[in-house]
Amino acid sequence: SFTPEVKVIAKAASIWRQTEKDGYVLAEKGLKFLKEIFE
Repeated sequence: SFTPEVKVIAKAASIWRQTEKDGYVLAEKGLKFLKEIFE
């Protein structure tokens, strides 16, 4: 996953808005989502 802090990657991935506060929050939410759908 990408966050907009790395400008080169953000531009290449066309990220134009903040996705999450940081990569850790994004990972936590993603893990929670996966656990919920695979229960």
